[in-house]
Amino acid sequence: EICKKTIFKNRYKMLVNCDLDILYKNYLAETHCDLCCMPFTEWNDPKYGNKYVKCLDHDHETNEFRNFLCNSCNIKRG
Repeated sequence: EICKKTIFKNRYKMLVNCDLDILYKNYLAETHCDLCCMPFTEWNDPKYGNKYVKCLDHDHETNEFRNFLCNSCNIKRG
């Protein structure tokens, strides 16, 4: 668990105005996409592939966190 948290914090350290410890706890607790409401799946899900894998959506210009989205909604949002 400590290793996963460290990887998470290193991956998202560019996010501004975020407490990464709290964000990580919320990330673990989220079960459904904030836009399409589909339940999140694991990578390479046999039925859906990577379509509903959990992502942290953020603004690429300001680096501000926006939502927990599935991979599909995150790609559509850009």
